Amino acid sequence: MERSRRSSVSGPDTLLLASEHYGGLLVQQLRDAAHTPKQFADMIMIGDFGVDVDDENALCLAVALLRIGVVHRMSVIANTGDSTMRARLAKGTLQALGAGDVPVAAGVSGRSLGGNGDFEFDCRYLASEDELDPRGGQELFFTALDNASKDGRQVCIVLNSALSDMRNVLEDARWKTLRHAVNNVTVMGGATSKAGTLVMDPLACNNFIDLAAASAVYERLSREVPFFVVSRHAAAQVQLGT
Repeated sequence: MERSRRSSVSGPDTLLLASEHYGGLLVQQLRDAAHTPKQFADMIMIGDFGVDVDDENALCLAVALLRIGVVHRMSVIANTGDSTMRARLAKGTLQALGAGDVPVAAGVSGRSLGGNGDFEFDCRYLASEDELDPRGGQELFFTALDNASKDGRQVCIVLNSALSDMRNVLEDARWKTLRHAVNNVTVMGGATSKAGTLVMDPLACNNFIDLAAASAVYERLSREVPFFVVSRHAAAQVQLGT
């Protein structure tokens, strides 16, 4: 009976049920944790939505965490290739999931792993450009940090694409004054061993799109905040249903 009831649910609520199906115990533990007095962090996610399905999958999971209270507030920035179109795709995805109030801005445009073909944005839920945050990626980023700082919260930063925007953030004078609001930064990239030390892998996905930015970001963040690197090898070990 319970299985058939769940199967009949449609709309944004199916997101959480699907996450429970694929995440199982993990999602239940997160749900339980959301009911504890601990104050959970905000999230800033940067991605090249539309190149592959992985960034949209990450966005779906982030919305699930937002809905059960593990993430308090979220901001999204799209970059690489046609960043405005990628932002429209991300905004449309959020709207389809019932999270249309999450602000989305276009970040740095430029080289992309994708082909910027029409097929990348050929969907019925593409948002209009006037629904994007007009401040742009960098201003949205610092607004999120500033709001968290004022509320006494911290921010988890998720970097799933080229690191051009993050480098611009690090070069902005506001970074030093708001860095205390950062809980951790996780990047989808890669690292290699050099003289017994882990260094940025120039051949890893996302890193090689903007090598100068990747080099600067890895070097700075590894010294300034808790910094985690997730490589492509993790995908085979932690598989999610699509």
